[in-house]
Amino acid sequence: MALLSGSISMTILSSLPEVADARVQGWEVSAAAVAALGLFMATATAATVDATWASANDVPVTANGYTAAGNTVNFTLNFAPSPGRDLVVINNTGLSFIGGAFDNLAQGQPVVLSYGGAFFDYVADYYGGTGNDLVLVWAGRGPFGWGFDLDGQLGDNAFFTNQLAPAAVITNSVLGGKSVVAMAAGLLHSLALCTDGTVSSCGNDTYCQLAHIGDPQSCGTGSFELGAVNTSASQSALYGKTVVGIAAGKYHSLALCSDGTVAGWGDNTYGQLGIILVPSAHSPHTVNTNAGQSALAGKTVVAIAAGYNHSLALCSDGSVAAWGDNMDGDLGNGNTTQQNAPVAVNTSSGVSALSGKAVVAIAAGTYHSLALCSDGMVAAWGDNSYGQLGSNDRTSHHTPCGVTTNSGLSALYGKTVVAIAAGDTHSLALCSDGTVAAWGSDAYGQLGDGTNTPSPTLVPKAVNTAPGSALCGRRVVAIAAGVAHSLALCSDGSLAAWGLNYYGQLGDGTTNNRSLPVSVSIPAMGASQRFTRVFSGCDAEHTLALLTAAPSPIEVRLIGPQTPPSGLLQFAFTNTPGAFFTVLGATNPLLPGSNWTTLGDPAEGPPGQYAFTGPYVTNSPQLFYRVRSP
Repeated sequence: MALLSGSISMTILSSLPEVADARVQGWEVSAAAVAALGLFMATATAATVDATWASANDVPVTANGYTAAGNTVNFTLNFAPSPGRDLVVINNTGLSFIGGAFDNLAQGQPVVLSYGGAFFDYVADYYGGTGNDLVLVWAGRGPFGWGFDLDGQLGDNAFFTNQLAPAAVITNSVLGGKSVVAMAAGLLHSLALCTDGTVSSCGNDTYCQLAHIGDPQSCGTGSFELGAVNTSASQSALYGKTVVGIAAGKYHSLALCSDGTVAGWGDNTYGQLGIILVPSAHSPHTVNTNAGQSALAGKTVVAIAAGYNHSLALCSDGSVAAWGDNMDGDLGNGNTTQQNAPVAVNTSSGVSALSGKAVVAIAAGTYHSLALCSDGMVAAWGDNSYGQLGSNDRTSHHTPCGVTTNSGLSALYGKTVVAIAAGDTHSLALCSDGTVAAWGSDAYGQLGDGTNTPSPTLVPKAVNTAPGSALCGRRVVAIAAGVAHSLALCSDGSLAAWGLNYYGQLGDGTTNNRSLPVSVSIPAMGASQRFTRVFSGCDAEHTLALLTAAPSPIEVRLIGPQTPPSGLLQFAFTNTPGAFFTVLGATNPLLPGSNWTTLGDPAEGPPGQYAFTGPYVTNSPQLFYRVRSP
C-alpha cells in the first residue's frame, strides 16, 4: 500500500520499501540484475525452442511425446496475462512424461516474463496441464479450503471449526516460498503438492495417512496445519524422489513420482497400498511392481486415483491397474476378490468396454471407477446401486462397461468428454464445449439439474446452465466431486458448486443444500483473486482450491503532471496488469485503514498503468490518499 499526500505540491509518503532493481530503473536489465532477481534469461543454442505468446491461448509446441533434454527454450511475452492465467509451453498429447528438461529450465524454476513495463512471476512445471505438459504456472497461488474441518483437514489451524466459505490454508515453513500445484482430499485428511516435488499433509492421522517426519511408528496425533510427508533415507520410499501427482482415499494416501513409480502410506486393511499385507504403513512404501506379482511390472505410471479403499494407476501405454478392496468389482478385473498387489483392469474383447481402447484419464469413486479413453468414450465399473456407472441399469459391473451416450437418452450424445470425476455415488463428465453432465444419486442435488430426487439417474443428464444457475453464460474448464457435492471451475476464474452443503462444502456462506450451481465466495482479501484449481474426493465433505495471490506491489509512483487542476487531483501509478485497486482518502494519515474514505477505483489504460482523478478542495485540510490492493 502506498500513501500519497494530496496537497498542491504532491509528495509520495510510501509505506513500501524502496525498490532499487531493474523493475524500477527504466526497465534496463543487466545480466547481474537478472541473476540477483532470479529472472529467466535464455541463451540461444543450436537446439533452441522459441516460445512466444500473443494470448494465453497460444501453445508454442504441440507434440505426441517430447524430449526436452539437450535443448534450450526462449520465452517472449507479447501480451499482459490476466491474474492466475497459466501459459502452456508444450502440449504433450502423448501419455508419457516429457523426456528430461531444457538445459536452462528445471522443474520448479522461477520464471519472470515481462510485457509493457510489467513483470509476471511464473514457475516451471513439467507435469502441468493434463499431467505431462510443460506449463508456466502463475506463481504465488494460495491454497484454500472450506467445509468439514473437525479433524484439521483444511489446514487453517481453526480447531474444530467448519468453514462455510474459503479459508486460507496456513502457509507455514513447510509451504513458505513454494508454489502449490495440486491438492487432494481424503475422508478426514488432505495433501498438498508443490512444484519442488515435495508433499505435505494435514488432518486425521489415525491410520498414519499423514506420514509426517518423526517417529515412523507413531501416528494418530493428527495435525491442524500442513506438515511435511516423510522423505528420510531410512524410512521413506520418497527419498530422493520428485513427486508429481497425489491422491487421497478414505484413510490412505498415494504419491506418483517422476520416475513413474507410486508410493503409498496409511491404512492398508484392504490392500489399498499395493504392498505386503500389513494393517497400515507409517511412512511411504513403494507399490509392488515385481514381475509375476504386479500388473505394474515394467510399466510407467502417469496418473493415480484413490477410492474409499481401492487405488488406480494409469500407465503410459494406456492401460489401467488397480488394487485394494474389490467387493463390488471396484478393480474391474472380473471378480470381487481383494487384491493386495496391482492387477490389470480387464480389456478383453467382447467382455470389456476398454477393449482396443487407450485410457487417458482415471477417477475413483467410493466403490466405483471411471476411465476416459482417447476417443472421448467413458467406461465405468464397480458398484452401480445408484446408477453411478451411467449404464442405464443398477447392476454392478465387475468389468468396464460404457457410459450411455444414446441420442435422446444421454446428455453425452454427440459430445466429446475431456475430463471425469467420481463422488460417492455419483459421477461427472466435462465436455469439450465447456458443459458438464452428471449421473447417479441426486438425493442432495449433486447432479445440479435443479432437482434432488431419491430416485437415481441412470444415464448422464446436463448440469443446469439456465438463468439462475451460476454456470449460466460460463464455460467450465475443470471439475471435481466430493461425497455428495460437485464443483466446476470456469474459464473466468469463478467457481460453482452444488449438492450437499451440511458442512459448508459448497463455499457459498450457508449450509443449504443446492440443486442448482451456486457461486463459491471469493475470499475477502481481494476481488483480483481468481480460482485456478479445485479439488475434493469421493470420501470428502470438504473442498480445496488454489487461488491467485493478491497482486504483489511493484512500486506505486507518480507519473506525469502532479499539479491538480481546479477542484480535482490527478495521479497515476504502475503495478501488476489486470489487478484491482481502490483509492482511499483521509485528512489524518495515522487513522486506521477502516476509517479512511473510499474515493473510487483507478482506471487501467495501457497494461499495468493506472490513473485516478479525485476530489481536492482548495483551502481545505490536507488530504492523503492510499492506493490499496483489495
